[in-house]
Amino acid sequence: MKPKFSATQAERNKGLFKPRFDNFTKKLKNPSHSKHPSKWDDYHQQKDHQQNGFQNKNKNYHYDKRYSPRCFECGSFEHLKPQCPRIRTNEKINCVSSNDDLLESNTIKGKVNAVFTRSQTKTPTEDQSPKEKVEQPKEILHSKIAEEILPLADEDLSIKELIKVNSKEFIEAQHQSRELSPLLSESKNENSNMSSSSSKLIQESNEILCFEMNHLPDFVLKKLEEEIKETPEKRRKSLLELKKLLDEDQLTGGIDFHEDFLTQYLRYSKYDIQRTFFVMRSMRLLRKKDSSLFDGIPDEFFLTKDSTKCFLILPKRCPEGCTIIVFQYGKYNPNELPIDDLKRLILMLFMQILRDPMSQINGFKVIHDFKGATLLHFRYCTPPNLYLVYRAAFLCIPARYKASHIINEPQWLKPVWTILKPFLSEKLRNRVYFHSSSDKLFDYFPRAILPTEYGGDLRENYLENWLRKANADHKHHGVTGQPNYF
Repeated sequence: MKPKFSATQAERNKGLFKPRFDNFTKKLKNPSHSKHPSKWDDYHQQKDHQQNGFQNKNKNYHYDKRYSPRCFECGSFEHLKPQCPRIRTNEKINCVSSNDDLLESNTIKGKVNAVFTRSQTKTPTEDQSPKEKVEQPKEILHSKIAEEILPLADEDLSIKELIKVNSKEFIEAQHQSRELSPLLSESKNENSNMSSSSSKLIQESNEILCFEMNHLPDFVLKKLEEEIKETPEKRRKSLLELKKLLDEDQLTGGIDFHEDFLTQYLRYSKYDIQRTFFVMRSMRLLRKKDSSLFDGIPDEFFLTKDSTKCFLILPKRCPEGCTIIVFQYGKYNPNELPIDDLKRLILMLFMQILRDPMSQINGFKVIHDFKGATLLHFRYCTPPNLYLVYRAAFLCIPARYKASHIINEPQWLKPVWTILKPFLSEKLRNRVYFHSSSDKLFDYFPRAILPTEYGGDLRENYLENWLRKANADHKHHGVTGQPNYF
């Protein structure tokens, strides 16, 4: 079967396709735009005019000839545009004429860049009349400003009371007054003395406190009042307000929390009710999501498994009263003690230590020793485990972390720190110290409270009896919390 549009040579010779070819040739000779001759003629005329009007500038240009600059205004080779006579005029820029008497009396002639010009005189001339002299404003005395700002600040006592007001406008007014500056500096010295009074008490008492105590020293009571802002009346009102918020919430409603347990969170947040409510609610969510973390470990683990000795609670406190915990990760064997039991052990440790008011007020200082840590430990630094550490340590447990010291760091610790660092506040990041050797710890801790393996004088550093008792008490630590030790 032949194609539809195919043709043999014989058919072509017969002329069957000749009409179609003739039509095609006609279209070529008479295109469609030939129907509009006037329009296309105008277009061609405009195009020819543009080509004739804009000639090629480089047509007669000799590239071998050196270029000489010329004036863009008149085309002369003798000068450039700024010196062109067409541009330069003799008009005066000043609006004041040179023959003005007032101009002559207040200006002097002189050369400026080889041109005679007038400049203003700094002092009035002697022949100037008193009426023409401009009256200079009198200096405003600081005492008058102070009287206008503080009309009642005549006595020192009233000034000191006003200085205590936390107002930006008032503080700026105080800095403008010279008479009140000694009083302002005096009030600042009083505030600095009050804030450093507790530190002076710490320096005066050279006694190194034990971990297990049954009373609060004087400097701790002072810190409780000044730093944490706790008073008996404020504690009573804050407990009532916090209980009301917890009862109205769906997650924490109907739970009769112990007052000592609520006080831990109030002291942690420095009696910020909203922050206390947020942290307590986070703890309740963690307990509801994974309640097995709060079960503790069997008591026989302390006798049969050496991995329970991977952390130390030092029997001596810092001079500031902080509790010192040493984590020795190289002593932890994941094949001996499962990672879930280690989580329960660490959570039990902090929750039981926080029953001590000394630890609630003074906080913790932690030493992380990575000596002996291998990639076997690094395999447990997964994102879920790191998030659990962050959430439990900083969003659930009411612990005040004063410092973290890291010694014998391995190479794989750097990526772990890179992951955790963005989640920490600037305040906590500044409290993390990396040491090249354990000798650097003596810059932060007295030698008497550090173990002998770190160059200290402390020999007995493992509180096994306290840990076993705390693990047994932790089984009774329900949702409502437990009372303090004293």
